[in-house]
Amino acid sequence: MTVSFRVGRYLLALLWHWSIPFVLGGLFASVLALQGVQEGVELLDEALDASISRVADTCALGSDPPERRSPPGSGSGLPDAGAGGETG
Repeated sequence: MTVSFRVGRYLLALLWHWSIPFVLGGLFASVLALQGVQEGVELLDEALDASISRVADTCALGSDPPERRSPPGSGSGLPDAGAGGETG
């Protein structure tokens, strides 16, 4: 009977001595994991901002205004119905 009491006290003391390092290790691991997630979100945000700015720069209007001239004509005038397969 005294043997089981000694074993119980030993296991309780072992649990007490090992609980503090386990708790501190869990806290340290949680802090590192949260820091890694935060850095990953920041990197993703920077990459998204950079890609949006590249698309905006690509789609931006040029500094030269567009040409206001009409395209060159063919010189043949209006098409004749029946002259080239037109049905109108």
